[in-house]
This record gives sequence, structure tokens and C-alpha cells, in this order.
Amino acid sequence: LFDIGKTGLTSYRQALAVTGQNIANINTDGYKRRDVQLEEISGKSTGMTSTGNSTGLGVRVDQIRRAFDEFLLNRVRNATSQDGSSSTFLESVSQLQNLIMPGDSNLSTAIGQFFSEMHEVSTNPSSIASRTLALEGARQMANAFSQIANQLENFKDGLEVRASQQLGEVNVLVNEIAQVNLQLSTASSSQPNNALLDARDAAIDKLSEYLELDVVLDRKGAGQITLGSSSNGPLLVSIGEATELGVEQSLEKLSFVLGPSKNIRTAQVTAGTLHGFASAYEIANEMMAEIDALAFKLVREVNAVHREGINLDGE
Repeated sequence: LFDIGKTGLTSYRQALAVTGQNIANINTDGYKRRDVQLEEISGKSTGMTSTGNSTGLGVRVDQIRRAFDEFLLNRVRNATSQDGSSSTFLESVSQLQNLIMPGDSNLSTAIGQFFSEMHEVSTNPSSIASRTLALEGARQMANAFSQIANQLENFKDGLEVRASQQLGEVNVLVNEIAQVNLQLSTASSSQPNNALLDARDAAIDKLSEYLELDVVLDRKGAGQITLGSSSNGPLLVSIGEATELGVEQSLEKLSFVLGPSKNIRTAQVTAGTLHGFASAYEIANEMMAEIDALAFKLVREVNAVHREGINLDGE
């Protein structure tokens, strides 16, 4: 009877300590609440011809488990990736809109001023002052086109720089997770190392802000991470091994590569803040193409009308 009471006191003292640990770490990033799983202590008595079970030997702590649901956590990570992509895209496109429409000094104003001054020339073609103003308006309009083109190129360069900075953080995280996987897989204890599991989950949660991931855990808790929405994507992290990512800037888009030294391009960056940068880059390219088309059309049409006129010498 004393032994039974002793097991109960010991087990519930440990359970109370775990509860205190949960309260103390309520604001600790990455910490997951622990639960104590108790089980009955049973003994066996064996005779010459039979085997019997005896109960009533007390209670003991079977294991300390984390409050963890792999399915729900993966859903949260997927939602985090989608939100990161949308938020980054919205922020970048808002900056792009401010470049195109900065108030009274935008491209539309320069074009309108040019045509207004050309109208003055058409109403008073012999006026040198009107012609001078028209030429100055043409120069200002050309400068406006050049300025907005330079701003768009700088905007695209800025997206590439920000993507490179975030990829630096991504590469740190994938290497960290690979090392945690190695520690989990080589652990000799039968009880899981909850601190390592928390560190693994915290790193994967942070990584899901930048990229869309698929995570598969083995029986020891090591996570195999693939890039994209399915396990068929390129492998990012396994046990002790990590694949770093890089970015390349081209005229059409931001391209992401597996292993910057190998330059293996991947199209599996489908969500996360990095996807938001890539989407904004494509929008900037589309905007540049529209402005180019406007410039070519303007030059072509104005020159066609100009050829129909005569100069001050009647030629």
C-alpha cells in the first residue's frame, strides 16, 4: 500500500512539474504544451502450468508528449505560405502603383503638356516661341519616359535584392533543420527529445513563411521537406543534408535555382513571400512592356503627322 501511494505521489509530482513548465513557457516562441501520459504498473506471476497478471501496483509516467497535430500544423503552414505570397505581392504592387502615378508629375501629365504645346504651334506656326516650347515639351516627355523606365528597373532590382536577402535566411533554416534531423535520428533514448522537436517545428514554421512546403515526419521525428505543395517536389531537407536556394534575374522573371552553384532551376516556388516577389516582378515587366508600346506608338504617330507639315521655309 505504501508503494502504491509512493508511485502516485512521484507521478503526480512530475505531472505538476510539467504543468509548471507549460505555464513558465507560455510566451516562449516555438514551445508546445506538454501532456503527461500515465499508465498502470502491472506485474506478472507465473506458475508451473499457468501465467496470470496481477494489478494494483500503482501508477507511473509513461511519457511526456507534446500537444501536436501534424495534419493541422501542415494546414496552418500552407495558409501561412499563401498569406505571405498575397501580402508581399500587395505591398510590392502598391509601391509600383506609386511609381507610375506619383501625382502631378506623372507620365500622363508630360504627354498632355506636349500635345498642348504642339496645339499652340498648329494655331500659330510662325511663332518661334511656340516652337521652342514644343521642343522643350518633347524633351520633358522623353525624359519622363526614361525616368519611369529607370524607376521600373530599380524596382525590379530591389525585388531581386529582397528575394536574395530572404533566401539567405531560408538557407540558414534548411541547414538548421537538417542538423536537428540528424540529432533526432541518432538519439538513443526511447523517449522523444521535446526540445529538439520544438526547435524543428519552429524552424519549419518560419521556413513556411518564405516557401510552400510538404513535410513528412519519420518515427523519430526527423522531417523530410520537399519544395512545393506535394512530396513529388525537389528535396530541400533530409537527415543531415540540405539543398540551398538561389535567385537569378532575367528580363522576363525572377528564377529560383536549387544549389546556387549548380543552377538547377525550379518552378516549385508556388507560395510564400518569395513567390510574392516573383509575381510582382512579372507585373513590373508587363508594365514596362505597356509603357514601351505606348512610347513606340506615340513616336510613330507623331512622326507620321509631322511628315505631313512644312517648315518655315515652306519645305
